[in-house]
Amino acid sequence: MDINNPFETFSKTAFRLEALPEYIVDSEKAAFKEYLSSGKIHDKSASSWAKTVNENIQAGKSLKRLRLISDELTSYEQYELLAYPGIKFGEEIRLNARTVYQDDYQYDFWFFDKKYISQMKYEVDGTYLSSETRIANKEEREMLDYWMSVFEESEIIK
Repeated sequence: MDINNPFETFSKTAFRLEALPEYIVDSEKAAFKEYLSSGKIHDKSASSWAKTVNENIQAGKSLKRLRLISDELTSYEQYELLAYPGIKFGEEIRLNARTVYQDDYQYDFWFFDKKYISQMKYEVDGTYLSSETRIANKEEREMLDYWMSVFEESEIIK
């Protein structure tokens, strides 16, 4: 796998842990603002993420995401759950309560092929800073096993 291009080069599995109450993403600022004012969600099935998911699923790979959510959904979480484009193309997304797992949560990540981790770094407000992809150490692989077990017990969204 090419760590500089993990979504195009992973072999079998990609798993995402997402736990912040809000993510500030430049590419969705306008759509989120419109959602807040009108309640409308734009179809993202032509987005680059939808294309990435579709290509990987068609190649026989799996993409799974565990989204930890607030007990009372934030406006962003409401928007995000309605706007996830990957679901239409086979990304499996499950939900669980952030409060139940807040002591176990360390940081958001993508894990590829149970070997490579891409640790996501954000500001406190959810603004994306950077990510670093590397070969996972033993503790990180154990962390993946834990979060995958939580994933298996979590509610599927469709």
